[in-house]
Amino acid sequence: MDPAIALLLRGALTLLFAAAAIAKLRDRRIFHGKVLAWRLLPARLAGRVADTLPWLEAALAAGIFAGLPLAAIGAAALFAAYGLGIAINLGRGRRVIDCGCGGPPQPLSGWHLVRNIGLVVVALATALLPPTARAPTWVDAITVVAGSAAAALLYYAAHAMHALAPVHRAVAS
Repeated sequence: MDPAIALLLRGALTLLFAAAAIAKLRDRRIFHGKVLAWRLLPARLAGRVADTLPWLEAALAAGIFAGLPLAAIGAAALFAAYGLGIAINLGRGRRVIDCGCGGPPQPLSGWHLVRNIGLVVVALATALLPPTARAPTWVDAITVVAGSAAAALLYYAAHAMHALAPVHRAVAS
């Protein structure tokens, strides 16, 4: 993989995990409620998981930023676990629970499942596809910073648009 692409993927994943950790730490009580609402774990264990997840995400952000392949593999595993939880709840017909992704609240949907599968692929590519030996240049630095920022903004915009879709449908009808 081209080193600029590898750095861009690392930058985007770092921003995603850092933002997710901050959102969860900002209001721990609300995040605890979201973990409980998924009904995947007993209440006692759900509280421990809710306490641990933001710190795990922060550690993954730091590890990915540092270029540790094991952190990117951990990210892929966490995205897969989130995806499994989403699939279980969708299979139960439980769509009217917040995804817990941070940002505007939104109900679970197939979009979240597809998104997580894509994120698993990105994280695994980051971990398993070594960058080529080409030395990064100053143009690569601009590409990485701008590309990571653009990826973060596109991710947030897609998340916000998905959150507002029910409101738009209600207004349009």
